[in-house]
Amino acid sequence: LGGRIFYEKDKQVHEIQFGDKDQSGDCTLQQGDVVYFSIATDRRDGLQRATSIQLLEDTFNNGEIRETGVIATLKDGYGFIQCADRDARMFFHFSEFMDPEYIPEDKAEVQFTVLPDPSSTSRMVATRIKVLAKGSVTFMTVHQALYVGTIDKEPATHKNQNKNKETENG
Repeated sequence: LGGRIFYEKDKQVHEIQFGDKDQSGDCTLQQGDVVYFSIATDRRDGLQRATSIQLLEDTFNNGEIRETGVIATLKDGYGFIQCADRDARMFFHFSEFMDPEYIPEDKAEVQFTVLPDPSSTSRMVATRIKVLAKGSVTFMTVHQALYVGTIDKEPATHKNQNKNKETENG
């Protein structure tokens, strides 16, 4: 049991250990994370440990930088997110979803943390992924200011092409 959680009970701070199998799901946990957990007592020796550990959203109130995006590609156990905050596609493992029951869907809108890949520190990966409501992610910023201008050239659209053909044939 290599992990350790500090928690408060009866106005006293307690410490409890946990192992890598004690987490609900497999999303990345970091020092300082706020978690929800149960306590399991071994009937043989009376030792206690934290179990059913779940990462809470309160964790992200500490200034952790969260990004948004849309799932662009799904493969067997991993995928890629089209980032809204940078011009990149971010690799992710299905295990990084905060909800361990969630089955990833193409075009799902998500929020995530970018961390170095543990297997290759030169590569970044999406971790601690939370699914967002549809319509939450935008890829552009619309500025509040309004401007006045003059059209110099119409865009080439299907509608405009038909209009030009009618004029030529007329």
